[in-house]
Amino acid sequence: MTSKDYVRLLKKASLFALFSDKALSFFSEHFREEVFSSGVKIVAEGGEGERFFLILQGRAEVAVSSSSGPVVMATLGPGEYFGEIALLSKHQKRTASVFALTTLHALSLSREDFLAALDESPDAKKLFEETAEILLRASFLKQLSPFSSLSADRLKKFATSLQSKSVRSGEILLREGEMGSECYLLRQGKVEVTTSDQVGNKKPLAFLETGATFGEAALLSGEKRNATVKAVEPSELLVISRDALLQFLHDEPSARLQFIDLLQLRDRPCRRKTIIIQEYETKDGIRSFILNDPTAHLYYRLTPEGLFLWELLDGDHTLKELTLSYFEKYKAFAPHVIAQQISDLGAAGMIEGRNAKTRDLKNTFHSRLVLCFSVLSRILQWRYYISDVDAWIAGIFQKISCLFFSKKGQCIIGSVVLFGLFSFSSQKVSIVSAFQRAMTFPIWLWWLLPLFFMSILFHEAGHALTVKHFQRRVLGVGFGWYWVGPMFFVDTSDMWTASRFPRMSVTLAGPYAHMIPAGIASIMAFVIDHAMFDSLALLFASLSYVVVLLNLCPLLDFDGYYFLADLLESPNLRARTLRFLKEMFHGNVKLVRHRSELIYIASCMGFGVIFLLALLLLVL
Repeated sequence: MTSKDYVRLLKKASLFALFSDKALSFFSEHFREEVFSSGVKIVAEGGEGERFFLILQGRAEVAVSSSSGPVVMATLGPGEYFGEIALLSKHQKRTASVFALTTLHALSLSREDFLAALDESPDAKKLFEETAEILLRASFLKQLSPFSSLSADRLKKFATSLQSKSVRSGEILLREGEMGSECYLLRQGKVEVTTSDQVGNKKPLAFLETGATFGEAALLSGEKRNATVKAVEPSELLVISRDALLQFLHDEPSARLQFIDLLQLRDRPCRRKTIIIQEYETKDGIRSFILNDPTAHLYYRLTPEGLFLWELLDGDHTLKELTLSYFEKYKAFAPHVIAQQISDLGAAGMIEGRNAKTRDLKNTFHSRLVLCFSVLSRILQWRYYISDVDAWIAGIFQKISCLFFSKKGQCIIGSVVLFGLFSFSSQKVSIVSAFQRAMTFPIWLWWLLPLFFMSILFHEAGHALTVKHFQRRVLGVGFGWYWVGPMFFVDTSDMWTASRFPRMSVTLAGPYAHMIPAGIASIMAFVIDHAMFDSLALLFASLSYVVVLLNLCPLLDFDGYYFLADLLESPNLRARTLRFLKEMFHGNVKLVRHRSELIYIASCMGFGVIFLLALLLLVL
């Protein structure tokens, strides 16, 4: 190889890109060509770095050791390099092993020859001394997962914002309960992480060694330190200020996601102490568990797998430890599923996560477009919840229960609903014709708005009053906006612990009550011979029946789906059906064991047919 070839190759390595062509020519005289057979270990993890290697031909594999065996970190090819740590600092240990995957041709340079070449070029030596520490930091950062995907230039830029710090054995780095302004990268040494229990006793959590990151949670969440960190031997650290970390995460999306994952893995969620667990079992032997917080009137339903995780939420287990425990129990590695379960429990108010604020960390760094969409989404899905309404609803129930919940009352309501459906289907005017006729006096269409709100109130009143019929509590009511229209809702979660029939009755009571004003409007349109009135009544009835149909759709999280799930006594019916379809696609499932899933599929298909027929009836 000529001197120009060496210069061209060396410029690709970040360490040598600093130097002029003249300086690189000096270095090229000290390189030697080496050939390694396939499978040969070129450098060993933990050994002292002595030589730098630049690959000319072939491929190499970079691996680090772990408790479960070697973990491959990267595959290198022609033009790539490794071992630069040997040139940057004496007595530095190799952080990974490198194996030749094929016959490998490489150029190598020893530290002694590198320093000798520097002595021959005073300008190059001065430049190296000024930048060696930055390059050494960048080389260290490259080995850590949040930074491994960054380019050499970006690593060097971030490395310049760090500060070096040396600590003695026994020195306290972080104190539990203090606010944080810095986080640390453990460059060399060992530290102990401890926390205090409720009575103030110190409880060890972990020992961290070279390559560990700690202290970042308090910086990102704005909370106080949740642990104390003490050096157990003389250690070297890199210090990252809060501003430097936030700017780095803002500029580097890939590193940002890895930091967020790291925080989630370290979070130690703790279940609320006021939770009561109630168990029930379906006729098919499917067990389910209801978490009930009587102090806050909160409910949450869990599967047996969810209960297993719940019992581990003691404030001592990290998400990583929960994932490993789940794998040992169920032989399924599902960290994202477990993270979602923990997130859902937190959103339901069932746990007291120490790093709760980190759940919104991703939003801190989102683009303006994403943030605007997030804000718009919250606006279009806002809701206002009113608690402590049970006594008020109980009073209403006592006054009207004899009218609506007696046999005579139910006969009257049933007659209105059935005759209303008959009257509606007997109309000779299509919904299109009715709308065109109503448009001749558009001011009359405004009457549909209060009538529509009234029908929704009927729907929710049906749920609420039926809850009181079964002597359960209505925990709250509310109203809001859901994307394209207003919404009202009733909190019927106290019914979760009831038997199947009461739950089904409360679920169906909503759409059933919704059909009362629709039935009255249909009957009046059938009886009264007035073109404009008939058109408005028909439009209102049509809108109400469409809302009822959509509410009964088993594909959506509305009354129809929950009624079917209770009828089949099959919690998580949709998720189970999706798993069933996946297994059926692979041909390893027996249909006879999946009665509930088959009924759900048939119900979805049947609903599709009914909905299409209903639309045709409305239009034609």
